[in-house]
Amino acid sequence: MTARRGIIRRAFDWMFGTGETAPAPPMRTVEYAPPADEEPVVVYAEGGILTFRLLPTFRWSSSAVGYDELVGLAARYHGAARSTLLDRVWTTARGHRPDDLAAAEDAINEVLAREWCFDDEHHGRIGYRSSVRALLDPQLREHILPAEKRRLDLVFDHDLAMLRADHVEERTARWLAAIARLEDAGPLDGHARQLLVPFAANLADQQFAEVMHALGAKRGQLARDLVSVLRLARTDHEGVGLYEFANAYDKAVRAFCRQMGLDPYGWTAGVSSVEGGES
Repeated sequence: MTARRGIIRRAFDWMFGTGETAPAPPMRTVEYAPPADEEPVVVYAEGGILTFRLLPTFRWSSSAVGYDELVGLAARYHGAARSTLLDRVWTTARGHRPDDLAAAEDAINEVLAREWCFDDEHHGRIGYRSSVRALLDPQLREHILPAEKRRLDLVFDHDLAMLRADHVEERTARWLAAIARLEDAGPLDGHARQLLVPFAANLADQQFAEVMHALGAKRGQLARDLVSVLRLARTDHEGVGLYEFANAYDKAVRAFCRQMGLDPYGWTAGVSSVEGGES
């Protein structure tokens, strides 16, 4: 009986509308994100002379209107949103140097991280979030542009030089190993490498080869000068009967020639012939 009465009651309510009306389901949140503004919001940087130029992006949302209505409301409140943004961030901008762009942008966006809203009389609450992309003051950009170009040139030149050095070293080492294999020289010690590297450098890079040949010539000249000084000291001590010292200098000449991988008698003959030519 109870079930039948319930059916009759529902039918009566449906026909005459006397039942309670079910609440309307809540509207879903609608979002609208137009492109970033092309017109910057200008705020002064530290010192109050140069500026930051802020390009804002606004992201609108509402659960009270549809998408088309939200687009219209965003256009209506766009100017007010820009004014609010300026009021919120100008003190933050004044705390940053005009050239410290990244830090200023991060600090300003931190201030803007929360959601703001407008209470529309007919459409309820319209929320929005904003963020900015900061640009340098045009005057500052023109001022630092030449220096930045020079800095980049130095960076590129350095990177290119390091790359070239790596390649030259690798190619010289490969040619040196090839020469050593063909000469059946076995493992190369320091003296053998000093002898062969200039020739391997000829096959790797012309500029590097010129430097290595100049280094070899300088090293040879220093060696000849040192041998001449030691031989002169030996001769002077022999002349005054200090044979013990003369013998010590002779041993020094031999030890130096062995260290350089040279024939001590060959050096002596070479120096003697030079001295003879000069007399």
